[in-house]
Amino acid sequence: MIKLGRLLLRIRARLVGALSPGKFDEVRQAVDRDGRWEEHVEWRISTVTSTLIERTGERGYRKYHVRVECDYVFEAHCPTLARACEVAHIYEYLVPRLWQEFGWPSWASRSKLDADSDAV
Repeated sequence: MIKLGRLLLRIRARLVGALSPGKFDEVRQAVDRDGRWEEHVEWRISTVTSTLIERTGERGYRKYHVRVECDYVFEAHCPTLARACEVAHIYEYLVPRLWQEFGWPSWASRSKLDADSDAV
């Protein structure tokens, strides 16, 4: 069985590329200082991906909370800051790729914004 850390490294290496050391240092400094790091990136006109990494105050695998959001919402709890950064990096990569492939989850379909009147 492959361990989660190795799986994340393989996914990141194939799809996303490495998280820069400078970004990790920025996140680490903010979390050390404030208990959280937040970033908002506009990648399309009026389309912003928001990323949050924060300490939870819990121990073990729930020590850090990661949330990446831009209509889609991805969340995880991680045991280390390095793992939290890796997970956030992968989620940040997924948001625009999912939009390109499937559209927004709030759309009725890729070609139609509103659902039919009889939709549940």
